[in-house]
Amino acid sequence: MKNRIIFLLFLLLTQFTFAQSQKVTVEDVFRRYLVAGEKSLAEMVINSKDSVYSLFCMAALAKDEMEAIDLYSKFIQLNPKYGLADAYLNRGIKYNSLDSAELSIADFDKYIGYNNKEPYAYYFRGSSYKMLKEYDKAIKDFSMAIKLEPTFDLAYLMRGNSYFEQKNYDKALFDYNKVLALDKKSYQAYIMRGLVYEATGEYKKAISDWREAKKISSGNEEFVDKLIERVSKKMKN
Repeated sequence: MKNRIIFLLFLLLTQFTFAQSQKVTVEDVFRRYLVAGEKSLAEMVINSKDSVYSLFCMAALAKDEMEAIDLYSKFIQLNPKYGLADAYLNRGIKYNSLDSAELSIADFDKYIGYNNKEPYAYYFRGSSYKMLKEYDKAIKDFSMAIKLEPTFDLAYLMRGNSYFEQKNYDKALFDYNKVLALDKKSYQAYIMRGLVYEATGEYKKAISDWREAKKISSGNEEFVDKLIERVSKKMKN
């Protein structure tokens, strides 16, 4: 059904210009893009030379982070009828990837003001709070992401990491166990659970977890070996 809709849109857009068409407008295609996320729809909007919605689509397809941020910023300044909340979300994710925590949080605050039911908004805002070492706020956001999406393994992992930083090992262990219940091949969960076991003196369990991590590691074997060696020395002492 979705492919049929895309084909019909393409057919209409090749027969008429956007300005002439009475059936399909740039706004129609853009709104469809916001729902479907199809690259072909974004390219149609860009090719239309529309001065507003093309900015969003160019930002979405941009490979350079700063270029995308600049385009989203220009789009937001124009205060368009559609896509404003999505622009804040996407720009916030870009800021997060550049470790610009304060700017990222500001954008997620804006987005959540429009939509407070999106787990990824809370997840990324929690990640930004964690960068700032505001662990209580991070934990609150990761918990909200989990409430909205109970199988959100990355949210459990990041909440566990926040608890670990607070030395709240029981809660960290609970979260790492949850991650591994959802994904038995989570390298990071094995590493972090092993660190919890090391911190609580359960050295054999730590080594066991790190050996599991080594099995699924991709280029991190030397790092894992150093962890195992460190705890092995503690056991001997």
